[in-house]
Amino acid sequence: MHWTSFISVLCGCLAVSTSYYQYVSVSFRAGTDCSLKSQWSTKDVISTIEWRYGVDPVVEWNRDNRSAVFRAHLQDRALLDIQTGDLMISSTRAGDSGVYTVFINSHQTHTINVSILSAVPVPTVSWACQPEDEGTIFCVLTCEGDTSGAEPVQYNWTHQPQANISSHGDEDANKTLPKSINVTMVVGSDSDVFVCTVWNTISLQNSQPSTRPSTLRETLHPMKGVVVFTSFIVAVTAAIALHRCWTGVWFFHKESTPWQSDFWRRIKGGDDSENNHPKELEELKANSDPETQH
Repeated sequence: MHWTSFISVLCGCLAVSTSYYQYVSVSFRAGTDCSLKSQWSTKDVISTIEWRYGVDPVVEWNRDNRSAVFRAHLQDRALLDIQTGDLMISSTRAGDSGVYTVFINSHQTHTINVSILSAVPVPTVSWACQPEDEGTIFCVLTCEGDTSGAEPVQYNWTHQPQANISSHGDEDANKTLPKSINVTMVVGSDSDVFVCTVWNTISLQNSQPSTRPSTLRETLHPMKGVVVFTSFIVAVTAAIALHRCWTGVWFFHKESTPWQSDFWRRIKGGDDSENNHPKELEELKANSDPETQH
């Protein structure tokens, strides 16, 4: 019975202590005013109030001195309600973020994790695409925007059902989607519309509806480029061979151009006959004639 009574009293004290002390997290938009509640709920007269930023006292008040003392970043920007212990901070900024703890009558009553955040920007959707299989294009879509001062932020995507959408990474897409997503779509389908959303605890913004840029819609598959190049080489080679068979000489032995009729005229006697290269033979004879040289 003795130990049972002791444990009961101990549990009761722990329950009272847990209910008396609270820890919360709150967020405020930078530049606005915020109020930090002390959560003082008893009817006892407040004799002393102390707010700490981390472990450093930043606000102190006692009934004897009457006026509150503000330190560090709260100077000239804070007010203290001595009836409730609440602390008001005006024109909040990023440096006000941190953990605040309030002690009333030397008892810790409340700890608040304060985050001062900027509003998220209006995002834009960027595209990076390349051909995948025959008839499909693989794209990575990114929700762009400068989120400095607004983090942590989260992202989501909405789209029409034509595209096959998946997350870019190991994030759980059932909760929130990542900043970048993978999309596979059919070539020629221009109706896939995507909207990305970015938000934090104080703001939310949607991008404008975005479709695949027109410069990416006619992208050739790499194999198609190889086929086109190979076909061109085969056609040129066939034309050269046809010209050789038809005329009896290589095209570079012809003095005429392809659009002149003589270029396609057949020469009798083969490559080594005088009829093939009359001018070349005359030059050779002239160069080999001793009388001509002297």
